[in-house]
Amino acid sequence: MSASRIYWDIWYAEAKQGRLVVPNKFVGDDAKTFNAMLRFHLQRKLVARSTYKVKQIDVYVDCVGGDPSCWKAFDLLERIDNAGLPVRAYIFNAWSAGIIIAMGARRRYCYPNASFMWHGSTSKPGFDESDMSDEDRCSIMANRTKMSYDWWMEHAASGDVFKFGSNEAIEYGVCESMITIGERE
Repeated sequence: MSASRIYWDIWYAEAKQGRLVVPNKFVGDDAKTFNAMLRFHLQRKLVARSTYKVKQIDVYVDCVGGDPSCWKAFDLLERIDNAGLPVRAYIFNAWSAGIIIAMGARRRYCYPNASFMWHGSTSKPGFDESDMSDEDRCSIMANRTKMSYDWWMEHAASGDVFKFGSNEAIEYGVCESMITIGERE
C-alpha cells in the first residue's frame, strides 16, 4: 500500500470522527475532498439530529493559500455550526484562503508560532472576478473579530500583504486564545 493511500485512509477515518485537517494548499481535489467531508457532517447532523455521534467538529488549519473553493468551506463550516454542531478551529498557519476558512469556526485558537496573512484582491496573483470581493471578505472579518470593517478594508486596499502572529491574532479577535500542541478546548 502506498504512503499516500495510507495518509488518505487515516485522514478519512479522522474526518469521519469530526477531526478535519485543512489541506496546506486549498486547491483542486484536496479542496473538493475537504468540502465533501464538511457536507457529510452537515447532512448527517441535519438528518440524524440528536442521534449523530459526533459532538463537535475540530478543524486544524495549516493552510498557506488556496482557491475560491475556500468560500464554500467557510459557508459549510458556518452552516454546520448553525445546525448545532460546534466548530472549533486550531490554527498553525492561516494565510489568504486559510484565514477565511478559519473564520467559519465559531471558536478559534492558535498555537504560539502561528502565522496569519491577509491581503486584498489586487495583491493576489491570479485574482479573477469569480473570487469573493474585498467588501465581502472584510465584512466576514469585521463580523467575527474585534476589528472594524474599515480596518480590514484599509489592509486589503493597501496592495500589500498584511502578516501577523499569534499575539496580534488574539488582540485583533481572529483567535480567542493561544494553546499549546496537544491542548484542546
